[in-house]
Amino acid sequence: AKEHELQMQYYREFTIEEVLRETLTAI
Repeated sequence: AKEHELQMQYYREFTIEEVLRETLTAI
């Protein structure tokens, strides 16, 4: 269970980073 939570947290951070990168590219 703990391993799954770690995976979700990593995925969430990665998604946020991708969104920020896309936003910077849009600007």
